[in-house]
Amino acid sequence: MNMKIRSIETFSVKALGNNPWLFCAIRTDEGITGYGEFGSGLFHRGLPGLIQDIGSFLIGKDPRPVDKHYMDMYRLTRSSSGGATSMAIAGIELALWDLKGKDAGVPVYQLVGGPFRDRQRVYWSHLGTYRAMYPHLYDKPKLKSLEDLGHCALEAVENGYTAFKTNIVFPGENPFIISDLIPQSNDQNAPTDVVEHAADQIAVMRNAVGSDIDICLDINYNFKTEGAIAIGKALEPYDLFWLEIDNQDPKALLQLKSSQSIPICTGEQLLGLRSYKPFLECLSMDTLKIDVQWQGFSQA
Repeated sequence: MNMKIRSIETFSVKALGNNPWLFCAIRTDEGITGYGEFGSGLFHRGLPGLIQDIGSFLIGKDPRPVDKHYMDMYRLTRSSSGGATSMAIAGIELALWDLKGKDAGVPVYQLVGGPFRDRQRVYWSHLGTYRAMYPHLYDKPKLKSLEDLGHCALEAVENGYTAFKTNIVFPGENPFIISDLIPQSNDQNAPTDVVEHAADQIAVMRNAVGSDIDICLDINYNFKTEGAIAIGKALEPYDLFWLEIDNQDPKALLQLKSSQSIPICTGEQLLGLRSYKPFLECLSMDTLKIDVQWQGFSQA
């Protein structure tokens, strides 16, 4: 039966703070709808428009040859590939896979060889970060001290998590964080007080949860290589699971990896298989970070 795509729509769901979650819905003439999460809520006006522009070329076509549609979208946008374009294609592709699975009556993983595992370890992400950014949205005390961050870390353990990830958080009456979630800049420098604060924060969290809980620190794009090295060296005594950093230069990451002992996690700043190739060839990471809603299924 020749199913046809009738419409491609986007919608958002209100999330914590000002940035919504974004979704794509592909509807067919047979009443089957596929859904895909895409992009970042930071771009909740631009990305839906891109999906409409790119997706318009799929109207009236059979949604099931997903790989063909992915390649057609890639060819269509080669002159403006990457970035928001890749995120828009990802949302469409994920919705196409969801639709194909529904049409076949099976989960998508059955279409690609079946599951590898039936259990998945997860970590509490941005622990303390959102509470510092949006204290009015939490029915919790404000993070006024490093000890409060220790209590926050213990809360993750009490909720059954064996790992958590945090950012550099400065508690106080008006707590703030070093993160690309907030449009502020430290000029990518890592002055002594910031390095010492990061070490004090992780020390308090480590003491609160003990040695059996894994801790990750995400410093995003916020430090030059020299600054990231200083932070990594300062945190070596606290047995971090990984230090996460976004950097477009694989050799800079290799320098960071070689200059301190904490495993390096990176990759969410990259889009598409070609982007990862130089980092893998350079052996500049220990853990590869992939955001499926940014990459799409085939590239992830």
